[in-house]
Amino acid sequence: MKCSEILTIIIQALAAIGVLLIAILALWGGWIKYKFFGPKLDVSLYNTEGDLTYITDGTPGRYYKFLVSNKRK
Repeated sequence: MKCSEILTIIIQALAAIGVLLIAILALWGGWIKYKFFGPKLDVSLYNTEGDLTYITDGTPGRYYKFLVSNKRK
């Protein structure tokens, strides 16, 4: 085989691999994006005691606030 024939085969193989990669991304791109580049959330309590409030019948209740941050960005 000549050097140009080998080079042609290599270029065609790389083109075929590229087409397969594009097809894989078209089919499973959403899942790949979610799995590797999705959000990485950190959740913590703003106040561990909560905010005391009273319902209309006088029953005490508490509201808890959460801090949510995305560590991926």
